[in-house]
Amino acid sequence: MAAPVYDRARANAHPAFGLHFRRYAPFSTFGFGFEGDNRGSSTSLKATSRTYGCVMFNKVEVFYWFGGTSGTHRSTLLFGEIIGHSKVRMSVTTIPSTRAGQVIFKASTAGNMPLLPKTPDIDTSVYLAIELGSQTMHVEGSVFGDTFPNLEVFLHSYRSEHAALLLDGRTTGGKNLGPISRLPGAGASIFLGQFDRNFSLNEKGELAQNYTTFATTLPTL
Repeated sequence: MAAPVYDRARANAHPAFGLHFRRYAPFSTFGFGFEGDNRGSSTSLKATSRTYGCVMFNKVEVFYWFGGTSGTHRSTLLFGEIIGHSKVRMSVTTIPSTRAGQVIFKASTAGNMPLLPKTPDIDTSVYLAIELGSQTMHVEGSVFGDTFPNLEVFLHSYRSEHAALLLDGRTTGGKNLGPISRLPGAGASIFLGQFDRNFSLNEKGELAQNYTTFATTLPTL
């Protein structure tokens, strides 16, 4: 399904949320000289990542989505700093629900190393079911994909600016050999983690506070 055009009226009709899922390199460098994200898990919308995807929704529908990358940097003696941007592909499939206030979808991203032609993609697929009540939100989902690099999945409440971390996945692949050994193949059947959480909403239907969750280690291949 092609991404829809952003519609501000639809976005403002109900409290809007974003499901963000990002793959980031926690190292200062990785892959023999490429600049990493040099960070731990984060729900900041400004944090860099190798690939990212966001699905925006409210209690009625999924109304917008987008994916991309923060760019790949490498410093060389001959050419100085080189910057490349992967063409991250994103797909979203919505699943009809007969329950009022429930939104169900699958979202996937895939993008490779732009400075190394024909390298395998970083593949990530998130399956999510959200049920929005008057004072609570129930979120249930699972994630599949490659076991490198790190993974973070979180919800962002756009009106309250609060966030809820759903999954904190930490690769056991090394910073240099991880990209070589962990990325070949689509990773569609590799289970990375799941979550089943309830969150409080305020009287306006927004996330009432920030939430954190436990750390999950990605499986070793």
